[in-house]
Amino acid sequence: MSATQFVQLTGTTIEEIDKLLAEVEIEVRQSLLSRSLRSGLTITRRVAKAILPKPGYPGDKPGLAPLRDAVQIRVKTYPSGIVVGMIGYRWPEGAHGHLPEDGHRIVIRGVDTGKISEAKKYLAKSVEQTEAEVNLHVVRFVESRVQQKVA
Repeated sequence: MSATQFVQLTGTTIEEIDKLLAEVEIEVRQSLLSRSLRSGLTITRRVAKAILPKPGYPGDKPGLAPLRDAVQIRVKTYPSGIVVGMIGYRWPEGAHGHLPEDGHRIVIRGVDTGKISEAKKYLAKSVEQTEAEVNLHVVRFVESRVQQKVA
């Protein structure tokens, strides 16, 4: 994924999840945390797709997939037990995502115009806008699954 942003759960969220997960088997914990984070990140993906420009915007390159169609989420679980959630652009469709995210030199027909496009930071904005909602969603997801397993 190019132009990847990471979602960080707050300390309070982690503490709440740890209390809930203490009630389930160790083998189930990583799976549950991974599924809850993936579920929460769908909120961030929805917002990112909404704020990305619609296809056909000025400067859109014909032949390239719209970035809003290339937004994806990934959740990776490491052997140490750490679970990481990421949002970024699918490759190769979104390989150009770093250009609007970070800004770039404007080149027209192979000639550098000397101008630089502004960094839009669509993914960072979507992460910032949804952080509290994602944290709450992840806790509620784990809570509901733990209640189902314990009950």
